[in-house]
Amino acid sequence: VVMTPKTICGGAGATRKMLIQSIPGIDRVIENDLINGLAQGLDLAAINGAGGVVPLGILQTSGLAKSAAGTNGGVPIWANIVELESLVATGNADVENMSYVMTAGVKGLLKTAEKASGTAQFIMGETDVLNGYKALVTESMPKDGTKGTHTVADLHSILFGDFSQLLVAFWGGLDIKPDEITNIKR
Repeated sequence: VVMTPKTICGGAGATRKMLIQSIPGIDRVIENDLINGLAQGLDLAAINGAGGVVPLGILQTSGLAKSAAGTNGGVPIWANIVELESLVATGNADVENMSYVMTAGVKGLLKTAEKASGTAQFIMGETDVLNGYKALVTESMPKDGTKGTHTVADLHSILFGDFSQLLVAFWGGLDIKPDEITNIKR
């Protein structure tokens, strides 16, 4: 894997008066907002970054096994979930740290979709476990996919894998610096 440095930045505005008069310290609120923004940016890039000026994300990496819920997309069924596990196992990558990553919308669908018609057994139960593995939710997963001739704002993805193997390198640390001179807005 070839890694090259990328830059992510954010900004927040605060007046001197806000900084002096706020209780609790507005500076801590701003720092937390900036750190949360950085975390969301990293999440987006790791999952679906296009490469080039941003990191290459998992969904944009070539050579990974993929499963589709139909030619033009569709609501996941139990067979799709089992197929994801089978695809990973076929690549000799089935390990204990596996988990699913999905949007809240997909989680909702899986909690209301039966494994088989008329069984009252749902693909995903009340716990955050899917097919025996941890199920994680993030809104950093894309919701505007294209599959076959289907392109809509509600075509979601599900990832299954060992995310402890995801590499994110940092060149330097996190710098939070006030801009007291230029008042630049980014």
